[in-house]
Amino acid sequence: MYKIELKADFFTDWVNFARDELIAFGIDVPNDASDDDILYAYFTTHKRIIVPCPRSIEYSSVFNIPPTPSGSPDYQQGFDQLKDKIVKGEVLTPHLSRQIYKFGKQDSMLNDWGIHHFHLGSQPDPRRPNLIQGTKDVIFAFITDNLCFMINVYDHNNWTEREVIKIIHDEKSELLDKYKLKGVSGIHPKDITNEEHAQLRKKGANILLDFGDGVYMPPGGGQATSGHSIEIIRASDVVKHKCRQLDRWLVSQEQNLVNDFKAINTGVNIPAEIEFHLRSTGSEWIIRSQTGMTELSVPVNGDFF
Repeated sequence: MYKIELKADFFTDWVNFARDELIAFGIDVPNDASDDDILYAYFTTHKRIIVPCPRSIEYSSVFNIPPTPSGSPDYQQGFDQLKDKIVKGEVLTPHLSRQIYKFGKQDSMLNDWGIHHFHLGSQPDPRRPNLIQGTKDVIFAFITDNLCFMINVYDHNNWTEREVIKIIHDEKSELLDKYKLKGVSGIHPKDITNEEHAQLRKKGANILLDFGDGVYMPPGGGQATSGHSIEIIRASDVVKHKCRQLDRWLVSQEQNLVNDFKAINTGVNIPAEIEFHLRSTGSEWIIRSQTGMTELSVPVNGDFF
């Protein structure tokens, strides 16, 4: 039996993919960023970006566009532009947080309550042309695959205004149903102030929500004490686990891969060492090896990624 050494570092390949994706999006990746930093930043960016697709819009009973402050972009014009993009399924990134292009920057309200905020500018920001003009007041909204529930317009610093999440519960409770804890009827203390919520969130605490009809987990998935979204950490751990699985799978497939190389290299000596890399084609993941003029590509089973 012909023996060859199969070399691969699929986790490093995945990290390099994530780095390239961040750079392509417009985020500067620090040279000293660790592998975990890069994965966290990659999944953080994906959590913050709203996938473009047509959505209906619903409004809370208190929703209102306030008068435009002096010297600010016209709120109504910006709102009309935003509505049009949401309904048509256009890219909404320019209206999102000013921090979205900062490496690994967390959105604590999104991580906690699952709520996005939109700026009401209508023209590109001269300093940051990828974004529209920022505004002092922003729209808070809860986004699903087919709905944008607009809660209201709030000052740019009201990130822990508990009225916001209560409005969702009182007027669109089905959005929170999957976060309701079974068998838990209440918590103590039931109510905390906005300031107390801000302090707890700053320390990485996860605050349960008690609306009187039961207790709810944070709809944004919660955060770790590091401030990172728990969903992001979990996604990064899954990548590490899947890459280790692929490493073991590659070793188990040695003879099959040798046979494949022989089949496409008739009359050519098989090298003693073959290096494989994990690549994304955009629609699927493949394991690819380039040896001389011959390329071998193996689709990765969907169970892996």
